[in-house]
Amino acid sequence: MLQGSGIIYNMAWEDNRVDQRILRLGAGDVFATITTGGDNVLNALMHDVTEVWAVDMNPCQNHLLELKMACMRRLTCEQFMRVFGGHNLELLNARWAAVRAHLSPEAAAYWDDEKNRQQVGHFVMSGAVGTVARCFKNLFALMGMGSLFGVLESGGMAEQTAWYARHRARLRLLTGVAYRLTGWLAPYAGVPARQLEMVDSAYL
Repeated sequence: MLQGSGIIYNMAWEDNRVDQRILRLGAGDVFATITTGGDNVLNALMHDVTEVWAVDMNPCQNHLLELKMACMRRLTCEQFMRVFGGHNLELLNARWAAVRAHLSPEAAAYWDDEKNRQQVGHFVMSGAVGTVARCFKNLFALMGMGSLFGVLESGGMAEQTAWYARHRARLRLLTGVAYRLTGWLAPYAGVPARQLEMVDSAYL
């Protein structure tokens, strides 16, 4: 799956502020990172590093990074957020010629495929990770716990705590199911088997 023909990670989930406290990136530094969704690369550039090396076993992740960088060059900030935050595929298509001019031939060929570019139309839930997220979203609904995103967008910690108290037993059941599926889901979502074994032995 890691070397497949599609995107696995649509964005990076690491907290750049935590990374920066540890790495203390600054002028003159050369930084190497796994590309994933490209956000670690872009965050590193914000700290004025001299050079960033982005590597990934899946070339599609580099294609995604190139798309984000090309959009930054050719779209306004508001337009960029409409494309990636608002899933506005029509806007991307309207500006495609200008954006495409900043892509490598390999990335341009990938995004020229309408099927691949359609991912932008549901960007937050795109990639293999998005498929896993949709599975859990449906499980939340089937188990009578409502919308997963509704919980995350609720009115604050008190409301979320009350929601957790109401559904504690169901959440424990869901956690058990998720643990038993980890061996299958994790590689599909881009976690190598050896890395999963390390986590399993250390924390599970």
